[in-house]
Amino acid sequence: MTVITYGKSVTENAKTRRHARRRAVAIERDTICSIIDAAFGIEPEAVAVAPKHMTRVERATTSPSLREKHESTAMCLPDVALYQAGHRKIRKDATHIIK
Repeated sequence: MTVITYGKSVTENAKTRRHARRRAVAIERDTICSIIDAAFGIEPEAVAVAPKHMTRVERATTSPSLREKHESTAMCLPDVALYQAGHRKIRKDATHIIK
């Protein structure tokens, strides 16, 4: 049976006591479930999700390419000056503005 260790602290505090209680309840629940499964002839469940270890080559080939990434925010706006000057008022008395 595996020993579940939690945290790096050697001294006992409320957090480690809580995890010890929860570990004991989980172990008891697993033993009861395995006894019930054995009584009914049901096979025990396998580990739900096992972490898949990928090699560097697999990770490099499956990751998305940085060169093919399309940036929609990097578009060039032709009328930037119109958008920048949108907050200004049109003055009627300004004679130097030619439209």
